[in-house]
Amino acid sequence: MHCIDSAITQLDGLRLRYQALESEALRRGRLDKYRIAAEQRATCFIWLGAILEAVVRDFAHELRSEVALIDDDRTVVRGSIAAICLNSRFSSASSSNRTGMTSRHEILNHGHATLSEWPKAFSFHDQKTVDDRSFEIIWKTLGYDGSYVVSAFHQAALREIRENRNSLAHGEVDPVTLGRTLTFSVVLTRVKQATETIEWLELATAEWLRTTGWRA
Repeated sequence: MHCIDSAITQLDGLRLRYQALESEALRRGRLDKYRIAAEQRATCFIWLGAILEAVVRDFAHELRSEVALIDDDRTVVRGSIAAICLNSRFSSASSSNRTGMTSRHEILNHGHATLSEWPKAFSFHDQKTVDDRSFEIIWKTLGYDGSYVVSAFHQAALREIRENRNSLAHGEVDPVTLGRTLTFSVVLTRVKQATETIEWLELATAEWLRTTGWRA
């Protein structure tokens, strides 16, 4: 999938760049009076947040295209995916008028959906900064097996990426101030953990596609 391949490529580039920056920072040492290295360490979290967001934003659309190459549009999908397909019916069913009553009747008596009803515009990105809960929703909705995080350390890393990204983007913390609390080793570890998170998603998706996990 393009969004996953692109993210892994970008993360690998980020890793190489920060390895080079670490070497340069060691060379400058005390000459870095403007704390350029500290700012560079902090801004890595902006890049990490952006890369993770792109994956979560584009994932559902690309997955739908992958499934369409494998299965027939008339295939009935599992309930959690049907909830996406029937979203508009759920919205109208909340009304107390005749339209609402009709929608409730249809959902109760014909509450299934097919691949053809999987909305092209659907995205797992909910306009909030990506963290471990974004992947939890993907796992629950699609019915992936296993844990939605590689480990508790990766879960904590995703939350740290979210918090630091938001603090920087909203001007709540100065980049130099944040960067001085970090080392290049820590930053490179976060890049590695973000990469492993995307690779974990890739593995789970490959297995889900292999076993036609979308079918009811």
